[in-house]
Amino acid sequence: MSRTSKPIARPDRTHLREGRVTRTTDWSEAETRAIVARHVHREGPLLPILHAVQEAFGYVPREALPAIAEELNLSRAEVYGVATR
Repeated sequence: MSRTSKPIARPDRTHLREGRVTRTTDWSEAETRAIVARHVHREGPLLPILHAVQEAFGYVPREALPAIAEELNLSRAEVYGVATR
């Protein structure tokens, strides 16, 4: 028997997680950059940005990582390393 993995979060569905309802939507580069702009002033903003992106979209899209890296003036490898730990 072969098993196929199912996605953890599906777009346009509401999920209850740790007592909070999170709405997942399709990824948007503009929304990702807006999230970065809201957090860029903080000391060590990368982790709060990744958390906010996850809350906004239900997951951290791989496509979001280069935009985050560019906005924070970090390498893609740095952002990917933090996002995948």
